[in-house]
Amino acid sequence: MRRAFAFLLVVVLAGCTLAKGESIVEQPLVSFSASVDGKQVNPWSSKPVSFEDFIKEESYTLDGRNKLAAVQTLLNGDVIFWFFQPQFSPKTKLFLSINIEGPESFTYWTHTYESRSNYAGDPIKSEYVPGFGSGTIRVPDGPCLIDYGKNNRSVFVCSNGRYRKQDTGMIRRVAPPSGIFFSSGKSSAQLEINLDKTDDEWEDGFVVISKQLLHDMTNQRSNEALLASDLGRVKILRQDGFWFITQIGDYDGCVEDSFYPNPGFYTSNSILKWYCQQENRLLIDILLTTMKIAVETTPDVGYNKMPVISELFESWYGLGPNYLDTRFSTDCSRFLINCAQIFSCKGALEKAPMLAKAYQRLAPGHTIKFGDGFLFEDYIWFEGEPKIPIHTSLNHTLCEINYLLELYLLNEDESVKQLALKLVAGLEETCDNWIRSNGDLWYGYFPAWQKYDREDYTDLTYNDLRDTSRLFLQVFGQKNWAIEKLLSSKKAYLGK
Repeated sequence: MRRAFAFLLVVVLAGCTLAKGESIVEQPLVSFSASVDGKQVNPWSSKPVSFEDFIKEESYTLDGRNKLAAVQTLLNGDVIFWFFQPQFSPKTKLFLSINIEGPESFTYWTHTYESRSNYAGDPIKSEYVPGFGSGTIRVPDGPCLIDYGKNNRSVFVCSNGRYRKQDTGMIRRVAPPSGIFFSSGKSSAQLEINLDKTDDEWEDGFVVISKQLLHDMTNQRSNEALLASDLGRVKILRQDGFWFITQIGDYDGCVEDSFYPNPGFYTSNSILKWYCQQENRLLIDILLTTMKIAVETTPDVGYNKMPVISELFESWYGLGPNYLDTRFSTDCSRFLINCAQIFSCKGALEKAPMLAKAYQRLAPGHTIKFGDGFLFEDYIWFEGEPKIPIHTSLNHTLCEINYLLELYLLNEDESVKQLALKLVAGLEETCDNWIRSNGDLWYGYFPAWQKYDREDYTDLTYNDLRDTSRLFLQVFGQKNWAIEKLLSSKKAYLGK
């Protein structure tokens, strides 16, 4: 594995090496000014803060408290400009000057959807539709790529709307974005970000700027990765992480256009897999900034508690807010492992093992025992006692095993490997019970009803099993019969 990751490191940074010093020039890549209610103002800037060697960030404010903008200069010379309009703010305009020469005419690609969907699980058909412009255009709402062609300046704008905080740990999109205008000249390009007056709602978004082509729309595989990342309707990226749209009935207080915080960084891990095969500056820029977010938002305890209340699990278990979702937290820790492996990120290396330590502490009180092994509960609640024992699911368990084996390959901690073996032993004891009569697998085991039940995911568990099979062979030098039996059954059912 280390050899494979070392090769990937070369691939990922190949496009960054020559550009590494581009940000250290007399003329900055981006400059900006601001006005409030039509009057020019001078934002206060903070002392630049570095995230290791990957990102240099400067924050700006108008009142010393509320952030107006954050300018991140990345390792490869690209810039991510985050903008904010806090609650109870007057009408504000930000004027960005992009100090890069290029042609005046451009193509702008708008992220469109075939039909509206309010649920992340629904099949959503979307695409980037081209338009052609010169002079000034109003940037379409949502993600939009402004493209001048290879070896020319490139701009990606993501402005999704205005949001209001909900009492139940979610936010709601209550209005479209105020509006952004883009104009192009030969020596520079400009963005005018209009931020309307706010009451108890706020607005935010980001702009990615590069001297090079950020994304090649003629590359189908890269397009699939960008469309899967979404960033517009289903999964929005803010400077505190990803927020996913919900379906009414999922969480207490959920309404149309409600979003919950998803700490799993599954999107970023997917970008890593795609970037192995296709160089793409936009995706690597998003990867770098989300790596910073993951490191800085993961507490030393190893996981973030979920502030939302699941209506289903509240009715079953009496489960309230502030619980550990083992899938989301484990996905995040796997992303940190990948960042430590691929980028030699020190912060990721420090944070990646924290969840394993938490699992070791939590195992005595939050597992279901099977023979010499056990399986973790899917959700661990810290502020109350569930009415009945909480279930364990196959996909959560496999993700936990994969994390522990990947962590062992990273730091060779024997206690981590032994914990993984306890989970594998739990699967060995229960192997045949997971397999349904049609060859598919059950979703989970419900100890309160002493039965395996509910429909499994189509691809998620299958992909988890493939990872588990590969990692077990890599760590132990042989395959595990239970994992292979489950994988074989799921594979045959899917006709793969």
